Amino acid sequence: MNESEKVYMFYIHVAKVKGLIVEKGYNLTTFANALGMGRGTLARYLKNPETIPYGIVQKMADLLCCRRTEAVGVFFCDKGWYKAHGESPWGDQ
Repeated sequence: MNESEKVYMFYIHVAKVKGLIVEKGYNLTTFANALGMGRGTLARYLKNPETIPYGIVQKMADLLCCRRTEAVGVFFCDKGWYKAHGESPWGDQ
């Protein structure tokens, strides 16, 4: 299997991402710019996080997270845990 055929499975906790965006002093426009994309693209990605390319997830984690464990908890969260606790990893309840 070559690199373009690999499928990465990750679940992004969108509510945490949005909170970190604000906490780090960004708004959607400035964060999108830091990622090298438009605000509309970022908004679509946050609405449908399963469509975010892995490279963008890495950039988001680099910009928002100070520690690897924090990045794992936000960008590679355990979807099963959230379902078991009546929460949605996407922040949409």
